[in-house]
Amino acid sequence: MPIPILSTKELAAFAGIFIGIIGLCFGFLRLLILLLNHFRDNPQIKVELIWDESIANRQDIDPEQLCGAIKISNVGRRPINIESATLFLPNKQDTKKLLFSNSLNDKRLEEGGPPEIIAFPQSGMEIFSKDWQNIYAEITDSAGKKYRSTKMAKSRKPSWAT
Repeated sequence: MPIPILSTKELAAFAGIFIGIIGLCFGFLRLLILLLNHFRDNPQIKVELIWDESIANRQDIDPEQLCGAIKISNVGRRPINIESATLFLPNKQDTKKLLFSNSLNDKRLEEGGPPEIIAFPQSGMEIFSKDWQNIYAEITDSAGKKYRSTKMAKSRKPSWAT
């Protein structure tokens, strides 16, 4: 069977289509990489609420006293400024939330840096002993975005809870 010989015009059209398809594939791949980098490069904060901790090297808290702590970690790829930390409590008293803004003073968390820990005495938390799983921490960054701690597992029950 003889091989068909293409004219110059047909060969140029075939090459143009082939190069166009390759350009389309590379353009789509570039768009995909650009979108993945965009979503990965945003700052992201992990907030953890911890109970029954002993805090050393703090003058305002007795090392023998058990404390609650809010652990704030930057797990994103950009530095982020933290404006405030809030502890939301079940509505049993007049106090619905505790604000820890003075302890942060617009704290900057770097990418991969050490976590910021806000400790507070857990004395007086016994009134929330039945609703301890409904207590959560919320962090606000300088852009106004809010990050919440995850719901605590029953295995991490604090000593003051019933």
